[in-house]
Amino acid sequence: MEIIRCSEWGAVPVDTSKLARTKALGIVIHHTASANLALLDDPDQERERVFRLARSIQQAHQKRRWIDSGQHFTIGRSGIILEGRHGSLAAAKAGKVIRAAHAGEEHANAELYGIECEGLYQTEPVPEALWKSLVELCSWLSFWGRFQSQKIHPHRRFRATICPGDVLVGRIEELRSRVHDRKFWIIKAAQVDPG
Repeated sequence: MEIIRCSEWGAVPVDTSKLARTKALGIVIHHTASANLALLDDPDQERERVFRLARSIQQAHQKRRWIDSGQHFTIGRSGIILEGRHGSLAAAKAGKVIRAAHAGEEHANAELYGIECEGLYQTEPVPEALWKSLVELCSWLSFWGRFQSQKIHPHRRFRATICPGDVLVGRIEELRSRVHDRKFWIIKAAQVDPG
């Protein structure tokens, strides 16, 4: 699984070294509430389009006076996975969450990874490529963080919002189940005792 770092998609450099890193306890699923765009035929153009989206998210969040993008990771409709907040990938590999600004509750921002899924999912189905990447990313995060797949939540659990849309909310149990199954194979492949 490839996760594209902030420096690779053109994020404005930010020093997040002083932000707290806390033990990971779960995941919050969001949508970007942006247009459900058709995928571009050219993979390089599609990749750059998702990079532009990530840059626009960072810019919008910094206008709110947040230090960086509020979420830890972003997944494009084509399945491309990006690091959102600087330091998120390194923190995740250590089983930690770098303090963010994605969920509206202090403990959620400090202890739960925020994943933005490109699009608006009130009625439209989730693209298969995005769904596969979401399962894979959640599986790896729960593996690194050593928490159960039941700790995956929709954003609206923490705030009065439509995020991440009724369609994604309706698939949370399926996501938890898929992550549980996938994590088993990740553990087996890594020859790690699940504890």
